[in-house]
Amino acid sequence: MLFATQPFLPHEFYPVDFTPRLIATGDLNGDGLPDIVAPISDENVVVALMNNGDGSFSPRRTFVRFQTPRAVALADFNGDGKDDLAVSGTDADGANVVSIYLGNGDGTFNQTPTRYGLASAGLAITAVDVNGDGFPDLIVTTGRRLAVLINNGNGTFQKAVYYNVGGPNNISDQPSSVAVGDFNHDGLPDIVTCLTATGTVSVLMNDPANPGTFLPPAIYTVPGNPLAVTTGDFNGDGNLDLAIVGSGFKVRGINVLMGNGDGTFGPAVTYPGPYFADAIAAGTFTNSGHEDLVVGSFDGPLEYFQGNGDGTFATPVNIPGALYVQDIQVADFTGDGLSDLAVPSGGIKVYINRGSVTPAAPSGPTQVTIGAGAGGSSSFYSIDGTRATVAIQGPGSATLDFSGSATISIPSGSTFAQVTGEQLAGITLTGTSGATTLSITTLYRSQTLAVPSISADSVLGVINAPTTNLTGDVSLPAGIRQMNVASANNGTISLGGGPPAALVLGQTDHETIDSSSSIGQIRVSQDAGITLTAPSLASLYVGGSLHDSTLTLTAAYAAGVLDLGSANLVRGMSNVIIASAGNIGMIAALEMSNDAIDAGVGPLAAGQVFPGLGDFVATASIRGVRLQQPLLAKSFTSSFIAAYQINSLALGAIQTSDSGAPFGVASHAIATLSGSVPPAQSFLLRNLTSPATVAAQVSAMRLNLGDFAVEIV
Repeated sequence: MLFATQPFLPHEFYPVDFTPRLIATGDLNGDGLPDIVAPISDENVVVALMNNGDGSFSPRRTFVRFQTPRAVALADFNGDGKDDLAVSGTDADGANVVSIYLGNGDGTFNQTPTRYGLASAGLAITAVDVNGDGFPDLIVTTGRRLAVLINNGNGTFQKAVYYNVGGPNNISDQPSSVAVGDFNHDGLPDIVTCLTATGTVSVLMNDPANPGTFLPPAIYTVPGNPLAVTTGDFNGDGNLDLAIVGSGFKVRGINVLMGNGDGTFGPAVTYPGPYFADAIAAGTFTNSGHEDLVVGSFDGPLEYFQGNGDGTFATPVNIPGALYVQDIQVADFTGDGLSDLAVPSGGIKVYINRGSVTPAAPSGPTQVTIGAGAGGSSSFYSIDGTRATVAIQGPGSATLDFSGSATISIPSGSTFAQVTGEQLAGITLTGTSGATTLSITTLYRSQTLAVPSISADSVLGVINAPTTNLTGDVSLPAGIRQMNVASANNGTISLGGGPPAALVLGQTDHETIDSSSSIGQIRVSQDAGITLTAPSLASLYVGGSLHDSTLTLTAAYAAGVLDLGSANLVRGMSNVIIASAGNIGMIAALEMSNDAIDAGVGPLAAGQVFPGLGDFVATASIRGVRLQQPLLAKSFTSSFIAAYQINSLALGAIQTSDSGAPFGVASHAIATLSGSVPPAQSFLLRNLTSPATVAAQVSAMRLNLGDFAVEIV
């Protein structure tokens, strides 16, 4: 069996002080290799990282000062063979503009730009020849429309022409990103943009009767709040296709629309992908000749999708080291003909393509057993060159399954040595007990090992693997006392009986945790995306945000017993459902957005928002919810809290407008409810036991709660 992995070497990091949202690449000094340009709004500058000639980059240097730059594009606007710079943003006098800085060909620019006004703030900007005259024009996302600025052929531009991108009933849609391509083979570039609010993409075809102008848009429905789009021929039929990512509530994945070659597209086909995806790029990154995809998300790693050449994609593989990515630039930074990556992530991170990702057929042992008299540990190099050791202590044995091997180069002093790297497919444990420890370590703490699966046939004491990324399923039908891993993504952790487990996960996303026994602790040091089902959970700690998660706690209600003991979420929660059959203790978070917390509430009727008295199937309680108001932001938005008895709710700054849709709190009795509503009016309501007590206290304080409802049933 042959295995494919992501083709990029570990990233090189280049600090730029403040992380830009969008970046661009171009040859600023005429050496034939792309440099990187980044707008830094926090400093009111545009900076450059100059290519050293080998794919490494010099420290950032400022070459343009600009009040609030948002996006940049590089192209030769005046035909002199030197890349020029276009910057969209807000000028020093508060005007929305695109400014053109002509390049000098040595990495510097004329500091007296030509400015062109926009009707509203410009964000994304793209340079492309839309009218076929050989000179790059500009496309800018601006407010609810696209602005097109036609190049006069000398580096100056005509006044912006605006195009609506929404359908007949959605003209207020705001475009979030732009891609271009010739969708109907007429030699003119067409435009596609994402309309996040309505879950659609808009395609504007270039008018062949008047090149450089665009026909009314065609609208295509796409799941998951589309945010970013790219184009490529993913099935090899010669027609450009679309690939789109977004961040809808409980919706994740890549949506691919196959092009028909006449400017129209087929329906969206969805492939599994990350939540909160903000960036996508297409390219031929391997020697397969097929177009692949790389996806970046706000709270997860880069993911590489190898194309199968028929319009489908292989299971994604993580590209480590880049979080909060909102833009991906593809360029050949080394001049070797391979496509590399640059992404903004805490600075600028550059991933150099190492070429083919298909190792040789297996040549070493396919299984190694440790423990039970066969030696307590086994060390090996993984395919990506990580030195790893798997060890077992205590009763039982562990079998390591390897699915492939390849010759790889690793550092050896000042040179490189050729060794056999192995693809670990899984670990199977037999005959273990509560005194057994399985440990997985790597030579350096900065290196991580991917482990697709772990299973055991009997109770297990500890899995200690702080540099291991779980990429598949863990099956422990007899339970475990403690598990410590670097990450667990896109898989399932299944636990049976045994003592309450403590799960320590550095980061997790799209992970399912099923346990037939109570769980003592789940602790995630970064962001967490979890689907949990268990009788009860004593404590939950998330060092980042809890997002796109469902926590279902099934233990029957019992007086004084907590199904969820406590939850401490450092950054808050969004798109989360916490549903408990019994009592809930204290939940502390920075904020709640599109969430639901309920205790003892049965299924609601279709379309029902708040539970009635008969919908409380147990007299379960919520001890408290405490939110801390972020600076100049709402801490409780579009969320629900429901339980028969609620002791204390401190909700911080409450959103009072939800487009008329009610949200809020439902209970038989609430001891205290506090918060603030616009314009910064704080309130404290006490002993809410009837609609009349709510109405009286709200009236006495002259509160305008808007769509925030307090229902006493």
